[in-house]
Amino acid sequence: MGILIANLPVFAGWAFYSYPEMAMIAGKGLADGYDQFIKFFIDGKFYTIFSLLFGLGFTLQLDRLEKRGAAGIAVFRRRMLVLLAIGFVHMALIWQGDILTLYAALGLLLPFFRHWREKSLLWLSLVLLLLPAVMVPLCAAAGIDLGHPFNQATEAVVKAIDGGLHGSAVDYAQRTDLRGFLSFQLAGTSIRIEHLLVTWRLPKVLGVMLLGMMLGRRLIAGTLLADRAMLKRVLLFGLAIGVPFT
Repeated sequence: MGILIANLPVFAGWAFYSYPEMAMIAGKGLADGYDQFIKFFIDGKFYTIFSLLFGLGFTLQLDRLEKRGAAGIAVFRRRMLVLLAIGFVHMALIWQGDILTLYAALGLLLPFFRHWREKSLLWLSLVLLLLPAVMVPLCAAAGIDLGHPFNQATEAVVKAIDGGLHGSAVDYAQRTDLRGFLSFQLAGTSIRIEHLLVTWRLPKVLGVMLLGMMLGRRLIAGTLLADRAMLKRVLLFGLAIGVPFT
């Protein structure tokens, strides 16, 4: 539900308005309030939960498959490849903001960490989660633009299909011809990959998936939900860090 709400501004076209247009349509107070609501309660919250559940689900699936004598890793990898195919078609032809492709691709990496000790998983997760805080200013200082090759790819795709850019995203959304649709959707694939790179979504998602693997192990062992003190510490620490930074 949270991921749906996060995408609704684009689905509804609201995200295509300028701020003065938003204020004119909804009133300044409501436009500002909605923006703050999305930023505080939605942005970054639900893909994090999704990532956590994905890593946790990997551990649970593997445990159940192997307990019944199945080749757990082989089954999981097959599921990830099917999900990757579904996600890529979804991203290329239906919705540029697809999230399945990323999760399937990173999911294929999870088996490599299945035998890691819990402490090692925790440290790697922390490194991956803190990596953007280090790399963003370093890239900015060095003048490195991670998205540049994908900007060029986007322009090349649109030029090949439609002869070049013709208007804004809104103009493309309003077109009904197949060429306009394909140039908008297929170019959106490179735009989406660019967005995932420049927002450092890959290390963040993988880092939270590894935390999910740890939780999955504790859930199977029966030591997760029973550790009330640990859950309270996570809640209080999370609020103390999350609320002011948000």
